[in-house]
Amino acid sequence: MSVNTSIQFDKLKHTIGGQPLVISKSLTVQNPSIRDITDFGEEKYLNLVTLTVARPYDFMVQLDDAGINYLDVDDFEFFSVNLNNLPQEITRILFGDIDFTGFEFGENVENGELIFCHPNNKIIIDRLVFAQITKFVREMNVISDEIEFKAGNERMRKSLIDRNRRKQKKEAGKTFESQLSNLISLAVNHEGFKYNYDTVLDLRISQFYDAYYRLNKIENYRQTMSGVYAGTISFEKLDKSHLSWAGNLVISQRDIDKSKLQLERTM
Repeated sequence: MSVNTSIQFDKLKHTIGGQPLVISKSLTVQNPSIRDITDFGEEKYLNLVTLTVARPYDFMVQLDDAGINYLDVDDFEFFSVNLNNLPQEITRILFGDIDFTGFEFGENVENGELIFCHPNNKIIIDRLVFAQITKFVREMNVISDEIEFKAGNERMRKSLIDRNRRKQKKEAGKTFESQLSNLISLAVNHEGFKYNYDTVLDLRISQFYDAYYRLNKIENYRQTMSGVYAGTISFEKLDKSHLSWAGNLVISQRDIDKSKLQLERTM
């Protein structure tokens, strides 16, 4: 398999243009439309996305239950094992006809590095391709790559695991609630959104998220300036990044959590 090593995530091409990530003739990562996700099933799609970009850090509790220290698990190997366990009917919305259950670990004969590949070497995923795939899927679905807490010692590691275990127990048993339906409803009923309930379904997921968070940035700007003019917000102490809604969308996990509340207040 010939991999284009110059392939990088391109915001204009992939986020705004909605194009897929073409890594080689045999390996393309799709940028599905909201209609595609609706037909496929939102819960299945989000589960697939989660497993595709997951790091050992994200599954520290499950690994600990299996007697494995998440700090000892390699990100690339974890990614490969996850895909290896997923049937093609689950991965197809992102990876098309590729069946990862038939893939195996191997060694790059040129440099001795670990690879995840099809037995006939038609498709080879190395650490570079892995980084390209996960970067694209994260950017497309606005998933932060932030590590909330880093374990500096064994005591901290165990504390993190206990903290996440309590969090997971609290969430256990809850039924799935659509994330996209609420975001679409908010966006469609916002005066600045140019799509209706029918046409929004044809947007690629990257395009929709970009529009949604841009609306949030605009509303943040409006509310900030209203506070400045009303005298309730000090201009001198103001984060100057709030003074323009045309800037880059630098989205952290905190921004993702807050954005829903931000738009809800404008409805």
